[in-house]
Amino acid sequence: MVHTLSPPLAAHTSRLRPQIDAALEDSLATLAGCPRRLQEAMRYSLLAPGKRLRPMLALMAAEACGGTIAAALPAACAVEMIHAYSLIHDDLPAMDDDDLRRGRPTCHKVFGEALAAFHQDLGGRMEQVVLLTMSEFGRTARENGNRGTDHGHTNCMFVLGGPVKGGKVYGQWPGLKPDDLNEGRDLALTTDFRDVFAEVAVRHLGARKPESIFPGFTVSPARFRGFLS
Repeated sequence: MVHTLSPPLAAHTSRLRPQIDAALEDSLATLAGCPRRLQEAMRYSLLAPGKRLRPMLALMAAEACGGTIAAALPAACAVEMIHAYSLIHDDLPAMDDDDLRRGRPTCHKVFGEALAAFHQDLGGRMEQVVLLTMSEFGRTARENGNRGTDHGHTNCMFVLGGPVKGGKVYGQWPGLKPDDLNEGRDLALTTDFRDVFAEVAVRHLGARKPESIFPGFTVSPARFRGFLS
């Protein structure tokens, strides 16, 4: 089946689409100081072929309320940027695990070697660097109502750098049996993320008062996982 736009919508598309594309292009021209590789990834996803339906609706709504295209373009571009971000996130291996988006390789397939490139570019300086990553989305052990595993209670963290004792998983594996899950749905929490950040702050950065970084949380080296040499 081939989907076609209705004549009124097609007319709006031919009128508004060029202005939206030009505004998106202009928005990426203000990235002074942004790493080149990151700029490339942003351009690849934001300027990918698409209907631009969401920003068009924003502009049409502005016109219907007596506003102007020029005044509404920044907000319309912001809507498209959020949409592009959501597609990047949904395509990731931990989510929908898609290889193609709009007929092209997904962003993580094209730019997924970023950490390796980061490590290589730093060269000898990597011995003094620790990179710690954390996702705001936990993972569930069972599918949720949307047939996904997002918005769970726990997830994993990755750490990279010269003083990192890598090549292994640090922490406890609680298991996936129903009795081992948190509320029968999520992987049980075994390590507080603040303990992981605190280990880097104390042992790598030399923080003397890590409690000031995590108000209300008691930092204890006894809970450190020992991933730093």
